[in-house]
Amino acid sequence: MVRKVFISASLLAKQFRLIPNDVLDNSLLFFAAARSWMFPSSKAELQEAKKQPTLYINFDEDFKSFVLDKEEKGDVYWFRPECDYNKASSWLEARKDTDGSNFLPLILDPKWWKTEFNVDGNNEQQFTSDGVAIAQHILDNTFEVR
Repeated sequence: MVRKVFISASLLAKQFRLIPNDVLDNSLLFFAAARSWMFPSSKAELQEAKKQPTLYINFDEDFKSFVLDKEEKGDVYWFRPECDYNKASSWLEARKDTDGSNFLPLILDPKWWKTEFNVDGNNEQQFTSDGVAIAQHILDNTFEVR
């Protein structure tokens, strides 16, 4: 079984009950959100969470419990507030795939994304074919799920 990495908390929350338990159990969660948007621990964090376009605080309690369980196992990465791809890559490298091997580091060289990734435009990519946009996200330390 391939280990799935879910990158959209909102999409996963919507599809949560439709995904087989073995897939969820073996998955990693790499969310663009801040932890405090789903689990605020102060009044200020609650106010911030309520300002988000996605109301993470209103997610189903079973889903939030699942996220907490995954977090306890080290299987959740919150990209915000630090927005640091190097830390994200280190987190990913420390995780094991289903075959027991560690994940490879993220490719964080913007030049590679602009010049090596899908150069001829003929390769069908599973998620994106826009290496320039990925390079810009790396340079800006931004994360966008489309």
